[in-house]
Amino acid sequence: MTLSQAKARATLLDKVRRIMGMKHDSVHTEHSYCDWIKRFVKFHRMSEKQELFEDSEAKIEAFLSYLATERNVGSDAKSGDECAGVFVKCSF
Repeated sequence: MTLSQAKARATLLDKVRRIMGMKHDSVHTEHSYCDWIKRFVKFHRMSEKQELFEDSEAKIEAFLSYLATERNVGSDAKSGDECAGVFVKCSF
């Protein structure tokens, strides 16, 4: 597999990890962001990477509302999710 083929096959989380590594972010921050991204994708039942960018603000708002009302997640955790969402939106 060539380097260009490997880049094309890289998953969203692989790309997040690579970008966070280039920015010298903490490994703990990387794990947290990846965990929130997985939860977000699972919540919206996404199967394609492009779905992240379609109506993203509404999807983030729906997920945060779900966390607050159904899961009783505190504001610190929601801030982590917001940061992960903004990171993905701005980095890709």
